[in-house]
Amino acid sequence: MKLSLKESDLKKVYTLLDNKEINISLASLLIDFFSYVDVINEAKDKDEYLSKMYEFWNFNQDLNEISPIIDYQIASCLKEINPSILLDNPYYQKVKIIAVNKGPYALKYESYEPYQGFSYDEIVVDDNYKEISKVGYFSQKIDYLVLQYKNDVWMSITPNEILTMAPSIKEAKGDVLIYGLGLGYFPFMILNKKEVTSLTIIEKEKEVISLFKENILPFFNKDKPLTIIEADALSYKVNKHYDFVFVDLWHDPLDGLPLYIHFKKKEKEFKGVNVHYWLEPSILALYRRYLLTIIEESLLGYKDKDYTKIANDDDKIINHLYFQTKNLVFHTYEEIHDFLSDENIKELMLL
Repeated sequence: MKLSLKESDLKKVYTLLDNKEINISLASLLIDFFSYVDVINEAKDKDEYLSKMYEFWNFNQDLNEISPIIDYQIASCLKEINPSILLDNPYYQKVKIIAVNKGPYALKYESYEPYQGFSYDEIVVDDNYKEISKVGYFSQKIDYLVLQYKNDVWMSITPNEILTMAPSIKEAKGDVLIYGLGLGYFPFMILNKKEVTSLTIIEKEKEVISLFKENILPFFNKDKPLTIIEADALSYKVNKHYDFVFVDLWHDPLDGLPLYIHFKKKEKEFKGVNVHYWLEPSILALYRRYLLTIIEESLLGYKDKDYTKIANDDDKIINHLYFQTKNLVFHTYEEIHDFLSDENIKELMLL
């Protein structure tokens, strides 16, 4: 990759690189904040809650260089969440689960403690590729359903899952194919739509299928055909036409990136059907960070020899991207900005 830019455009590129580092730093701060359940015991409003977040991070809220960043990328979407998002959700209204184990898997309820922070929806990425997080909290204790694997949460039904899946649920129609069963939230919601005529689910874990059939499926709408195929999603061959495809095989964007890339290359099997992916904006944002790293290293003069060793998964992706883009030449900031767009990233994944 070669950057032949005028000075004013180069400054804009360095701003993008700064934004990348800020995105990574803020994500780390939030992960730390979300990992504690009792950091904030009470807050009369959003402003007091934000002030206590600053205290947790040991930041001075009046420090000008920090506050505008947090105000824009965190505080702008910070809010108290209405418990009705779970309590009145059709799935929770109808599906009543008793805690149960099956091999290494377990169905159980966990809780958000009052004022415990969490991500309630997908990030928003602005025109300067700043990632705006949506942080929320309940003011009362709220239970939510989880599927655990060896005591780690494998899948859950929280405001985040409900809101991030909502756009795809709205679009689902006709004969639907889903990769990944989980707790069956997406299947439950779309089978209640008149626009959906049948549903096929690909799931490789026998215990997950068994847990679902014994404990969740009895609460489902039985008016439409539902087929569960025990198979590995990565090798399963699609042998019929579907009107809608939804892929939900990962726990988070980092886990999902390689699987997302795999399915982007596989999309031709679906013959023009618009495939939806859970957490796609966050996955694309993560990939963009890798591309920005390549741009940064190009400015630092990195060469082929710097991309021959693989010490971790990050190296594997960055090395691949370097050789994939090494012959590109950029003359303007606009070319780089377009190169980093969601649309172009999706095209890169097909190469």
